[in-house]
Amino acid sequence: WQEWIIAPLGYVAFYCQGECAFPLNGHANATNHAIVQTL
Repeated sequence: WQEWIIAPLGYVAFYCQGECAFPLNGHANATNHAIVQTL
């Protein structure tokens, strides 16, 4: 099965493309801990 696994060779960390609502969009709620982790 190793020949059938499709995976990227890598990725660019800390790269954001497109709209990134901070910390969440208007209809989502999060715990204080989750909000602090996004900082």
